[in-house]
Amino acid sequence: MINRFNLRALIWLAVLLVSSPGFSQHRGHHRKGAIPVRGYLYNLTADSAAYSRVGVAASFVNEHIQFVKPDSGYHARFFLSVEITDKKGKDLLALKDFSREIFAENFSETVKAESQQYWLGCYDLQPGEYKVTVKLYDVASKRKGSYSQVVVFKDFQDGVITNSHFVFVTCPEFDTEKADNILLTFSDKNPDSLFAMIEFQTASPGKKLLLHSQLQSVERKVLQDDSLTVIMDAVRKRFFLPINVAKLQSGSKLLVVHYEYLGKKYSTEVKILVNWGSGVTGPSLGQPLTIEHLRVVNNSRELRRIADETPSVRDSLLAEYWEKRDPTPGTIKNELYEELARRVEYANRNFSVMKKNGWRTDRGFIYMKYGIPDRVQQNISANTGFGQYEIWEYNEDRLQFIFYDQMGTNDYRLVSQY
Repeated sequence: MINRFNLRALIWLAVLLVSSPGFSQHRGHHRKGAIPVRGYLYNLTADSAAYSRVGVAASFVNEHIQFVKPDSGYHARFFLSVEITDKKGKDLLALKDFSREIFAENFSETVKAESQQYWLGCYDLQPGEYKVTVKLYDVASKRKGSYSQVVVFKDFQDGVITNSHFVFVTCPEFDTEKADNILLTFSDKNPDSLFAMIEFQTASPGKKLLLHSQLQSVERKVLQDDSLTVIMDAVRKRFFLPINVAKLQSGSKLLVVHYEYLGKKYSTEVKILVNWGSGVTGPSLGQPLTIEHLRVVNNSRELRRIADETPSVRDSLLAEYWEKRDPTPGTIKNELYEELARRVEYANRNFSVMKKNGWRTDRGFIYMKYGIPDRVQQNISANTGFGQYEIWEYNEDRLQFIFYDQMGTNDYRLVSQY
C-alpha cells in the first residue's frame, strides 16, 4: 500500500531475497517453521474524524494446513485472530478471533498451491504507531503461523485534506465488515471488472475536489487516464476509480492519483505487481539472471558459497535458491525472479554507459536494490559550472541518493547517500 497503502508494493528487493520463503505485500515478520501467513493492511478513514482505521486481511495456501476426511469430502478447521498492541507489543488495544472451515470434494484440492483469502475486519484507534499481528492455528495439525507488522495509523486531520490507502475491489462497493469483493493480489484469474477505492477526509467540506488518476507502466508510460470533478459535501467521502483490466498485463504497474482541493495540490500512488497466472518460468524480458545480478541486491554468505561452486553445481543451487523464494509456489511464474529480471532490463535500457551495462552502474545498482524512486530531480547544475547532479528520493524509506555526472557523458556516480 507504497504506506502510501502502501508500504512499497514490492519492498526492498534485498529484504525479499534474504527473507524466509514467501513474502507479504508489506514489511512483516514470519515465524520460522510455521505456516506461512501473508498480511494485508489498509489505512482508511474512520467514522470519527479524530480516529484512524486499519483494515486487516490475511491469506495462506491450502497445502500448508491439514485436512481430515470424516465421511465424504475433506474438511479443515482453523482459527484466525487479529491483535493490535502498542509498537513494542506490550499493551493489548484490540483483539478479535475468527473460526473458519474449508471443505474440499477431493484430495487434489487439499494440496493445491491456492490461496485462501480472509477479510478480518476494521479497527479504529487514535493516530499513532501500533503493532498489528495476525495469528493462524490449524486444529488438525496443531501448527501455527503468524504475520506481524509495525504500522503508523495516519492522522487524517493533519492537513487541509488527506487520503486513505487504495483498496482494490471487483465492484464499486465496500463493506467494512465483509469486504468479500476485495482483491488482495493480482495473480490467479483476472476479474471482469476492477476499481480502486480511495477515501478522503477534510475539515473544510463543501468545496470542489479535482481528481486525476493514471495507470502507468514502471517507465511512467500512461496506460489509462481519467479525470473527475466532485464536491466534497461531507467530511469523509469515498470514491471508486475504474481500472481497465485489459491494461493490466503481467509485470509492475503504477496507479497514480493527483488531486486538488482549496487551491492545494497533492498526489499519491501505489505499485501493483500483476501476474494473472499463465506464462513461462523465468524473466519475460532479456537474458536469464546470473549470480552476479543477484549479488547486486544480496551479497549474502549463501550466494558467495554458491559462486565458488562449479558451473553445474552452481546452476542447481541457484534453482533451489529461487524455488525457496517463490512468493506463489505451485504456480508457473516466480514473481520475485521476474521483478529482478525487469529491473535488470530497465537498468540496461536507461543507465548503460558506453560498454558498461546499466545494471553495473551506480544508478542501476540503486534502482535494482530499491526500485522506482518516489521523486527524481534531474539536470541540477554544479556550482563549479561543470557537470550535473541527479537526486533520487525514497519517501517511505527516508533515503536520498545524489549522483554526479562530471563529464556530461551520462555516467552518473553516487557521491552521497542520506
